[in-house]
Amino acid sequence: MIKTNNSFIFNSLEILMFFCLLSSMNLSAQQIEFEQRLISMPGWKIIQDGRLGNCVTCHTIQLSEKSVKEKQGNFAPALSKVGAKYTPDQLRQWVTDARRINPETLMPPYGSQAGINNPNFLKPLLDTQQINDVVDVLVMLK
Repeated sequence: MIKTNNSFIFNSLEILMFFCLLSSMNLSAQQIEFEQRLISMPGWKIIQDGRLGNCVTCHTIQLSEKSVKEKQGNFAPALSKVGAKYTPDQLRQWVTDARRINPETLMPPYGSQAGINNPNFLKPLLDTQQINDVVDVLVMLK
């Protein structure tokens, strides 16, 4: 930067660095907006709630490199990029009854009681709307 008569002349490298900084700040603002939108969704509350989905007891969900929300598990695969790996229908099946995809899974069937001897509840843990709410969150994790 060169100062001449109370004005500044910026060289091309300084201008490029300024725009890089500006774009990274914009990305951070976009990430913050994304996280706020995500955690306000009904499915996020189900994922976090120990009485409902309680997904974070076993799974990790890291929304960005700098954020880890509340408690996190490390027993099951991370869900941070699950929306890029599976379709909404595949995610819905995993949540409803993962045993139909992987019979050896330890993941509980949230939308089915088929094959469970002496279930503790009279109905599945999550209803169809709650499962769809969870899937709406999972598809956004890319």
